[in-house]
Amino acid sequence: MKALNRMALIEGYHAYGKADINWRVGAEFERIAVHSTGRQLDYSEPGGIREIMEVLADQHNWEPSFEGPHLIAMSRKGSHLTLEPGGQLELATQPYQSLARLAQEVEDNFSELQSATRLPGVRWIASGLSPFSAPEDVEWVPKGRYQIMRDYLPERGPLAPVMMKSTSSFQMALDYRDEADCARKTNTLLRLGPLTTALFANSPIRLGRDTGLASARAAAWMQTDPARTGFPPTLMAGYSHERWVDYLLDTPMMFFMHDGQW
Repeated sequence: MKALNRMALIEGYHAYGKADINWRVGAEFERIAVHSTGRQLDYSEPGGIREIMEVLADQHNWEPSFEGPHLIAMSRKGSHLTLEPGGQLELATQPYQSLARLAQEVEDNFSELQSATRLPGVRWIASGLSPFSAPEDVEWVPKGRYQIMRDYLPERGPLAPVMMKSTSSFQMALDYRDEADCARKTNTLLRLGPLTTALFANSPIRLGRDTGLASARAAAWMQTDPARTGFPPTLMAGYSHERWVDYLLDTPMMFFMHDGQW
């Protein structure tokens, strides 16, 4: 096995570059399931997240993945469904040349989720933060690395449990031509971050009360872990693959897998 060192990591980012004609766009959409009372739907309750995923496997040809006895992810034709710590369900789409085709996959997935949800009154919301449930009242998804995050992150920031179990988001993935093109895109997106947070803020409510914030989700992230959130100082001077890898290597490690165990 080839040694994985700093230079190998940097070379990997150079290798990811593609000709413009091969560029694609992908996205990750997270949704939260809530009862009519506003309580988050738990993983293992009757009709809960696990049972919904089982229906998706049985009726919509999703291939399930397990950690021990626990169903924790699914895949189908290059798309993936994964779980966040509080049972938020994330769709990672296939990469597309067309935004219209990407949007169609998201809409189709939403229709599948609705048909697989059998409990009366349960709805899927695309809010940045679960508006009524306290994180301590939400069941942890039984994934090994989440047990480590549960113990580690609250020592780093007081709102880490809110971030882990109560938030949802949208993320975008873009291809790039070469390091210079990647730098242009990264530098632009870093500076657009506060603007897009403001434009799409939709989480003023937490624990059933108006927080006075347009985005309680953003506030939770600001009090999660200063070592891995906010604006990376090394990148604010300008992106390069080398600076990015150094930033990653300088970030404290939370966990790793050894012999199949976290």
